Amino acid sequence: MVTMVDKFGRLVIPKDVRERLGLHPGTALELRESEGEVRIRSVEAGPHLIRQGNVLVIQGVKAPDDLAGVVRLDRLQRIRKITGKR
Repeated sequence: MVTMVDKFGRLVIPKDVRERLGLHPGTALELRESEGEVRIRSVEAGPHLIRQGNVLVIQGVKAPDDLAGVVRLDRLQRIRKITGKR
């Protein structure tokens, strides 16, 4: 299959391929460059926390071994978002 890179550097993945692979807006993709080739693969989203009422609930395929680490990361991301720091 041949596709083109547009003037903004974007690569269009045809709709039928996106549907077969389950690629949706926001799907994380990993790019690897090797010997003049670029390989693209979808990356399973890691666990994240959502608020249900007053409780944070972990979402994802399975609970991670380091649940405390996920909570720390979520807390850090929320603090950065509030303070505007990266």
